Amino acid sequence: MNDALRQRGHTLTLETIGQFDPLQADHDVFIMSKCNDAQAMLCAFALTNRGKRVGIDLFDDYFSQLSDSRFGRFVAWLSSLMGMVDFVLCSTPGMAEIARHCRASIPLHIMNDPADDLRLDQLDWILKRKSAYAKEAGELRIGWFGVGDNPHFRVGLTDLIAFSGALATINSLSFSVKLNILTNLRALTADGLTLLRQLPLPFELDEWSEDKEQAMLNESFACFLPVNAQNFSAAKSLNRAVSALTSGCQVISPGFPLYGRLDPLIYSDAQDFLSDLADFRMRCRPENLEVYSDRMMSLASKETEASALCEFLESLQSRYSNSKAKRAALLHGTSARGNIHKFAQRAGSLSIASPFCKDRLNFDARFRYVGVGHEVQLLVGESAVSALSAAMRVQLGPQKSVDGQTYRELPIASQRRTDLPVDHMPLPIQMARYQPTMINMIKQIETAFGEVRTFVSEMSPLPFDIISTEAFLEAREQ
Repeated sequence: MNDALRQRGHTLTLETIGQFDPLQADHDVFIMSKCNDAQAMLCAFALTNRGKRVGIDLFDDYFSQLSDSRFGRFVAWLSSLMGMVDFVLCSTPGMAEIARHCRASIPLHIMNDPADDLRLDQLDWILKRKSAYAKEAGELRIGWFGVGDNPHFRVGLTDLIAFSGALATINSLSFSVKLNILTNLRALTADGLTLLRQLPLPFELDEWSEDKEQAMLNESFACFLPVNAQNFSAAKSLNRAVSALTSGCQVISPGFPLYGRLDPLIYSDAQDFLSDLADFRMRCRPENLEVYSDRMMSLASKETEASALCEFLESLQSRYSNSKAKRAALLHGTSARGNIHKFAQRAGSLSIASPFCKDRLNFDARFRYVGVGHEVQLLVGESAVSALSAAMRVQLGPQKSVDGQTYRELPIASQRRTDLPVDHMPLPIQMARYQPTMINMIKQIETAFGEVRTFVSEMSPLPFDIISTEAFLEAREQ
């Protein structure tokens, strides 16, 4: 892809977000991909304040499951980011629809996953070689490859087993069917291996790697790529089917028609595959390469995708930040990840612990419950004193040590409480108190530090009701 961009006078640089410096980076456009935590919000804030154009690449659908409390933090993350970024990049119409639902007017570009090599000059020979081997050896080599598990959804190996009836149909032929499975090691738990024992035919299993995938594709006559219909799977890209087709494999994909845009090159029904196999007139065959070329050039060409991406980015208007806030603050919920905390401080943001946070890190400030009446106090570290407004600085109390760090109390944040401190608070009460407490903390941060933009970082998988910064700002203005 970089070569195709260079032909248009552009370059692409990849960096891990943990090592990225949003205060110094000097590119023209920044795209954040698979950074589903507060680091992305802090980057967007810092970059947009510098007048940079910023976008997000939405890849996995963790945002449309609104009735599933596990995904509340993802929805809040996207809601906060959508108010700051200039555009959205995604690889499927399904993800584009989700982005439009969050912000209808945002500039959006659908970029297909390009293939490394379309093999337009080689595919004729590759297809003939594979058909000749299948006829002479009486053997069909079929491959399945991909991530076999997901922490949130039953996908991967589960899909392979659920649609394995199609494999049983193919295995009933006079051909000897050889199934090869490549997947990630994490999926090969006792449960994962038990699932695989349900397959209706023998198989070979190996850990996935890029080289092993290509070797398997080179030798496979077909790839079996079933897709279930849940939102997460329905929003996936075409990349697996494209990889198979460009290696001269037939694609058998029962279930949700994820790869429908590649018709008529793929099979959704095993019976159709068997009918064509009877006389080896497969959908992807030498006589049909004009259709293959048309589909690949429109959906998987590096040059086509690079050209369209550049035209889209060049069409964006220059950004002029009108934000009053020149500094960000990160308010940690029940769990403060050390990497996010350190990133916030490196990015020039304040890292602040909420009363729910029990982690012992060198926070710039921290809220806590104290005293018999369980008051909420704001303790300000020496690193954050200079960020206080002048009126607040004169109200600072004497120094005190908390978890080995030196802080000074700021009375303005004190608030009487009648409930138990967090350490003794039952979980349901913590959840009920969470949102109003966090809203109050955001207000207190603004009172203490003036024109700052506060983001909430919550990494707990428990269903804490997280309010996005944008939702809070809108509610306050009404």
